[in-house]
Amino acid sequence: MLGNRYYGWVAAGLLAVSATAHAGFDGRSFDVHYGYPDLDTVYFDASAPASFEVAAGVDTVVEVEGVTKLLVDFSDRSVTIVFNTVLEAPTWNWWVPFNGLVFDLAGGAAHGFAGASIDPTTTLAGFGADRVGLDPSRLSFNWYGLSYRDGTVLKVNFSPVPEPGTFVFALAGLALVGVCARRRRAPSAASAA
Repeated sequence: MLGNRYYGWVAAGLLAVSATAHAGFDGRSFDVHYGYPDLDTVYFDASAPASFEVAAGVDTVVEVEGVTKLLVDFSDRSVTIVFNTVLEAPTWNWWVPFNGLVFDLAGGAAHGFAGASIDPTTTLAGFGADRVGLDPSRLSFNWYGLSYRDGTVLKVNFSPVPEPGTFVFALAGLALVGVCARRRRAPSAASAA
């Protein structure tokens, strides 16, 4: 007879096998533009290479108005943007709906991420996850109305979309945990006699 311990190990194994889809930025190609005054309008006084491929180190640099450089570094599941400026403490215009960077995956491919969170190393005060646009093939970072200084850092971490098979394994594992719990509570025939 198989014991609860066996079922517990099987359940733990099924839960451990339930992985997430491989979503990641490494090796992916992006088109970039500075959006102002809205997401789709390319700001005339900003320059950047039209496209880049994610690799080790800084992936692209966007220059805004000749006074601020945005150094963009993608890792497999995060984006770090360092603000370098010659200005003392500028503030991005707040009277427009969008003021920030827009990244489109080349070829319209999906990035495979479900959510974004702000890393604790971020020093861009007031920037929250609600300022990150996460469309299927587009990422955007909207810092309208926020102030920054030379060396300000924005780091955003991304969580992948779970694979459909993940749910099957997770449900099977949870069902086995429930069976184990139920078998522990049920009195055995030997103890009842």
